[in-house]
Amino acid sequence: MKSLSVIIPAYNEEAAIASIIRRMKAVAPEIKRTHGLDFVEIIVVNDGSTDKTFENASKEKGVSIITYDKNRDMSVH
Repeated sequence: MKSLSVIIPAYNEEAAIASIIRRMKAVAPEIKRTHGLDFVEIIVVNDGSTDKTFENASKEKGVSIITYDKNRDMSVH
């Protein structure tokens, strides 16, 4: 079985996350067809958002959500 997991990192993206998910879902059939995939999985990683990112992402069907309570900023300063 061939599949693709699309990971969408999100931190305080309440205004944009639903649109991002919908755009990914819109192109998923073409990605499947073009690459001969059985399915495309969409995963949102909510990285400690303090806004409504989780709530807005949760309204979208067919999406897995991983949530961290605290932001895991991995950038090197």
